[in-house]
Order: sequence, then structure tokens, then C-alpha cells
Amino acid sequence: MRLATVRFDGSTRAVRFAGHVVVELDAVDVGALLAGDDWERVARSAGGREHPVDGLDYAPLIVDPDKVICVGMFEHTTPLGPWLVTPDEAPGPDRVISCDVNGERMQEADTGDLVFDPVTLVEYISSIITLEPGDVIATGTPGGVGAARTPPRFLRNGDEVVTRIEGIGVCRNTCRC
Repeated sequence: MRLATVRFDGSTRAVRFAGHVVVELDAVDVGALLAGDDWERVARSAGGREHPVDGLDYAPLIVDPDKVICVGMFEHTTPLGPWLVTPDEAPGPDRVISCDVNGERMQEADTGDLVFDPVTLVEYISSIITLEPGDVIATGTPGGVGAARTPPRFLRNGDEVVTRIEGIGVCRNTCRC
């Protein structure tokens, strides 16, 4: 199942993908949906308004997260989304992740190269603090980040940043500074 948070008429709504359309769910965002004990049943059985996938205005998955655990990233500049993929639709554990700026590959790595796998991270972090649905754990970034390049390269106004996770999807953002 694929879930997203989408903007409609000045507000947001969690949606479930159903082929070439999304179905509105009874939650303001994916975080609010996940807060319910039976969120999966609710999401699968929802029969709200349908909208074509093309042209959707994606919002952050969780509009106002309770916690963002940062391991080498920044809360307001990290590409999240445009959708959440549940384990039943996720590809295998090793996926290529990449980042292109204006069509040029800047970063690429395999999730199998993580120092700690996601299960280990969740176990460890949840032994220190309580994790809630919608909390974000970011594990850092592959090599190729702008400040570490020779010469350094930084994003400029209008640059297009495209982040991909193999088998899941693409997040496309335009830099505004």
C-alpha cells in the first residue's frame, strides 16, 4: 500500500494510491492516519473522493512531526516523500538511492551499505525515547554532498533536486533561496 499527504484547496489530506488515482482518507496527513491503532484497515477500506495521480500537490508526509531524529540531516531541507510505502509493497532490503541536481548525478549508494539496518536503529532509538507513528529517523547521506566536493558546490535558486529510491519512487524539488 502506498500512502501520501496531498494538498487540496488550502488544506491537506492523507491518500491511498489505487492505480492511476488516489483515494482520500479521513486524516489530515499520514501521521494522523498512523496514530490510529487500526490505520492499515482504515486505509485499505476507505472509499473517499478519488483524484487522478497526475498533477497532485504533495505535502510532507507528516505535516507536523512530533520528533525528527537527525543523524546528519536538517529537518526542513531533507526530501521526504512524496509517499510512504508499507512493508507489503516495499522492494527487497537493498535499494539504490540517488540524488541528481539539474540532471547531474551527485550522490548514489545502496541501502545495504548502511552501518546499522533500520530494525537495529529503531530498536536502539526506542530504548532511549518513545517513538510515535510519524516520527522520522534519518540516517545521513551518501558521499557527494556539496560542502565535501572539490571545489565545494552548493544549491542555487532554481536548481532542481531529484531524489530516488529504487523500487519506491522519485521526489522532485526546486530550490528556493
